[in-house]
Formats: sequence, C-alpha cells, structure tokens
Amino acid sequence: MSRNRTIKDEFPFKKYYGSNHAWTYDSEEDIYECELCKEYEYVCEVHSEFAWDQELDTIEYIAELLKDRGWDFFSAGGYGGWNNSPSNSHIKEMTRDNLVSIFFCYQTEMTISIDNFDTVSKGYIEMRLSHHDRPMGETMYLVKEDDMDSEDSWEDPQLHAIEKVREINS
Repeated sequence: MSRNRTIKDEFPFKKYYGSNHAWTYDSEEDIYECELCKEYEYVCEVHSEFAWDQELDTIEYIAELLKDRGWDFFSAGGYGGWNNSPSNSHIKEMTRDNLVSIFFCYQTEMTISIDNFDTVSKGYIEMRLSHHDRPMGETMYLVKEDDMDSEDSWEDPQLHAIEKVREINS
C-alpha cells in the first residue's frame, strides 16, 4: 500500500453482482433447507423474499461504505434503454433506497454487476445493468457529487456523469 493511501481508502468489496429476480442457490451453504431450491439451483419463489431482503442489506452496506468515504451525494448516468440514449439522474442523497432506484432503474427484472470498486476514491463507479431490452448490459456510472445544488452548473445534464468520468480519466 502506498504512503498516500489509507485503510479507509480500501473498499472492502472487490465486486458486486446483484439482482431483483434471480438468486442462485448455494447448496453447500443450504440456508433454507429447501428441496426446490436445491433441485433448481435458484432460490424458489417462497424464499425469494428472504433473498431480496439480503440484497437490500448488501446495498445498504454499500451505501454506508460510500458515505464513510465522503459520498454524501451522487448522480448516475450513461447510455441506456432500447435506443442507447444518454441520460442522467438528478443528484441524490446516498441512501439504500436511492441506490436501489438506480441499480434497478427500470420496472423489470434486472441484474447489476460492478467489477471493481477501485475508482471509488477517484469519484466514480462503473456498473453494468442488464434487462430484457439490453441483455448484454448497458454501462452506467455513479459519480460523487459535492452537494445537492451543483446540478444547476452542469453544462449538459444528459451527459453529466459520462463527461465527469472522462474528465477524471483524462
């Protein structure tokens, strides 16, 4: 670890894979002791409510970790939807519910993957959202915002997150 980095900079998650509908079942862990879950290797309908509660707990933990690193506010943007058009959210407070609304932004079955959290200290997170219109996924960025009022100064609101990530990486 370099002298300039601290333990607080290190993000405890290396990857995150989330879903609002498809939870694989670990037969070795066998927390539900359910024959249907074992047989299909996915969490059955009866146990999906428990799986969703666990998903929400994980997202809440991610929100808390981000807040601990100064991410009090964020926005999200990228190219998305069936027509791959640019869009950006308004600035949101870092909470579990606000992350859920971004991670599962379409009213459909979705999965999300974050392959690394190495860029948290730079001020952004890259994620892939997959759904029926884009099964291979679309890239979206969460970007750290300084306050709730800076939205008025955005040059191009639809491209804000994309441009901010480009600026960070240039």
